[in-house]
Amino acid sequence: GRHAKTLMLLLVSDNPYQIWQMRAFHYHFLKSNQTAKLVTIVSSLNRAKPSFSMDEKYMTGELFVADDYSRAPDGDVFVVYNRAWALVEFLTHHRAQQRAGINTEYTNIVIVEPDFLLLKPITAIARRKAIVGHHYFYMEIGYPWSNNTEIVRRCTERPDLVAPIGVPIIIHQDDLWQLLPGWIDKTRICRFPQPWAKGDKSWIADMWGFACAAASLGMVSIADPQLTPEPPMDYKLFDRSVAIHYTYGQQVGAFNFDKRQWFSTPQPRPLPEFPPGASPLQIVWRDLLSEALTAVFGPAPEHPTLKIIDPSKKTE
Repeated sequence: GRHAKTLMLLLVSDNPYQIWQMRAFHYHFLKSNQTAKLVTIVSSLNRAKPSFSMDEKYMTGELFVADDYSRAPDGDVFVVYNRAWALVEFLTHHRAQQRAGINTEYTNIVIVEPDFLLLKPITAIARRKAIVGHHYFYMEIGYPWSNNTEIVRRCTERPDLVAPIGVPIIIHQDDLWQLLPGWIDKTRICRFPQPWAKGDKSWIADMWGFACAAASLGMVSIADPQLTPEPPMDYKLFDRSVAIHYTYGQQVGAFNFDKRQWFSTPQPRPLPEFPPGASPLQIVWRDLLSEALTAVFGPAPEHPTLKIIDPSKKTE
């Protein structure tokens, strides 16, 4: 346990929207002196060679190419199905290596996403049957804008153990391996229409799938609201913060940035400064993202036409 080493698994789908975020992630992985071994796991149809190369500037670690699983057997298309299935492929490979005596000490897993800006090394080692992750307020049982009680009732016989947990997930590899079949199964169960999504199927179904699968196996999930604060929901960094997670758009006065609007790399680079009124967390987020994008892609002027993603296509 104490001598376990950490594999940080960055899960991406091969599309331009996730790739610029992935490049910024790699920049701050290096800058924050992470002690983990980074593996970028890309989901690519028929395991085709991805559109990016690990030889590009500031890219680091290993690449693992998994197939694309975004279309479920029942025809439901949900890009996030890729996450658990990619982990099945990678862990199958990793466990085979370990049986051959390779990477045997890498038993601690940290699951991360491209829209993280890492701040300091993630050094926590998960105990068996105890998972650590970020606390997501919208998964609390009493959250008024959702039907979380109904979701939990449908997806696990142990609702008492369900925690509002999500990435970064810190977990022992054997627990993750045991949990993956239930994660996949319960994600499908949780893909039913949601009142808060105007009747669309839930796009956080895989977060529920993970939380419910862990509960069904009797695992304890520790959800820490300080782990990866999200501007503008959080005001500042905390003592235990390891990354900034920029899920939401940032709007302060004339400053307006939403990652979903950028299917290509955001411009201008550097990003404009915030006007007065931004929170301390927003200012740190802007500085870190602007620094990464400018270093990786070079300076660029304002973009005359914003590349807006088709709003009918749900993205993470």
